[in-house]
Amino acid sequence: MADLPTGNIGITQIQLRVTFGPAGASSAKYLTFYKGASNTISGSIGSMRGASIGALSVSNAYDRTVTLTFNDTTNAAIFAGMRDHFEAGNRVLIIYVPSTRGTHSGGYCYDYLSITSAALNITYEFLQSDGE
Repeated sequence: MADLPTGNIGITQIQLRVTFGPAGASSAKYLTFYKGASNTISGSIGSMRGASIGALSVSNAYDRTVTLTFNDTTNAAIFAGMRDHFEAGNRVLIIYVPSTRGTHSGGYCYDYLSITSAALNITYEFLQSDGE
């Protein structure tokens, strides 16, 4: 994210590639997106989390990699929130599960994400300059 230009761009698509591990009792994983409260990552989740962008359920996520697309037609509401956040020069996106449905005897919650890796790919175009 540090290399994303912040001036004069229009984001047209965001793809999130997420690899889920074999944890949690359900194959459905719930991703909730928040703006970062600052452009640095430090402290607790609560201190880093800004305004909510939206939530998404990922079916058949157990122990596999999925690519989620966000644009004007696919997950459009979440895309609009992410786009506005990044186009404003922000760098931090929080992916979080704010509540759980129960706890497995092994100690993890049923909604446990078990994300082993994630990559964000932002497609953008440079907007025409007005010459100033």
